[in-house]
Amino acid sequence: MSSLLARICLYLGIRYVRAREQDLLGRRIDLFLHPDETEDALAVLSGAARENKHATLVYLQLLHSQPRFEPCFVTISVANNVIVGGVHPTSPEEAGDIAHNASAEEALMIAQLDGYTSDIRRGPIAINWIGTQLPRTAFLLDRFSSDCTITHCTNAALLDLETCVGRGFYKYVAERDETVVRSFMSRLKRSGIGADAPASVGFEHVTFAMCIGGRDLMSSLVLDIFCVVFLSLIALNSPRSAHTPMNGSDEVQVSAVGSAASDGIILVVQRDS
Repeated sequence: MSSLLARICLYLGIRYVRAREQDLLGRRIDLFLHPDETEDALAVLSGAARENKHATLVYLQLLHSQPRFEPCFVTISVANNVIVGGVHPTSPEEAGDIAHNASAEEALMIAQLDGYTSDIRRGPIAINWIGTQLPRTAFLLDRFSSDCTITHCTNAALLDLETCVGRGFYKYVAERDETVVRSFMSRLKRSGIGADAPASVGFEHVTFAMCIGGRDLMSSLVLDIFCVVFLSLIALNSPRSAHTPMNGSDEVQVSAVGSAASDGIILVVQRDS
């Protein structure tokens, strides 16, 4: 359990407590939980990891630097051996509306909230993920960059770790699906994280074709024609021609669950079965 909690501390973005990053990394998350809620909170995190959950929204209290405990929502997604998510300060007055409107697979109220039940289950936002153990990759994206630059990638299940970090995420989206994915990202960027923004914490879900090798957005028409002809010749002589992508970009169909933090977008991507 200790190794799991160390990874949770790394990816949950608990800078909300206003401590230095080096004081947080590697520390157990139970150090930041309210004593009355610690057991339930750890049970939720363990259950999310054990059941491979993709979208859990938890209302609890976290230790502030004052020090005091303040109410917040935590978004949780499991990506193989890590748990990723964000911490969103809130108030008891806002909490009920946020949870009722959230697009989470599951919303759990650990902290006591008048007039609200402790366990609210919602319709799954990615039903094809339920019960699957297919590899997932978590990406952290720059929320304020126009191309949603990849700042962190947890594994190489989908993309090359050495080349994807620092590149725009849209370079890995099939051109025909780029409009859909850009709209998806825009909804996440507008999700209301900020002092003057309306509270809207939760998840968004999208499916699209991912170009594993990336695609050159500035490629010329001549190069495109050459690639089509070249790959067609290869396909004619390949026993796997029925499964060879004709655009040369190693496309795979994926599903993604995204949530927003104050300075980033958290995206968990799974290859569709």
